[in-house]
Amino acid sequence: MLAEEGVDIMDFIIRPLKEIGAEGGERNLLIDVKDFKMVKEGKDTKVSFFLPKGCYATEVIRQLAL
Repeated sequence: MLAEEGVDIMDFIIRPLKEIGAEGGERNLLIDVKDFKMVKEGKDTKVSFFLPKGCYATEVIRQLAL
């Protein structure tokens, strides 16, 4: 779609205005979840874990639900 519109990915990088640019990095596909604990308490299940900076806990919970 970008090619059809004549837009290059580098067009999203605005070096003089870093606060509004879209420059960034890629995230790891697989992450190492640390200190994972799952405890069943009646009908409830409590989950705790540690993730590296920049990872989403919601994605870990979503993967547990699959």
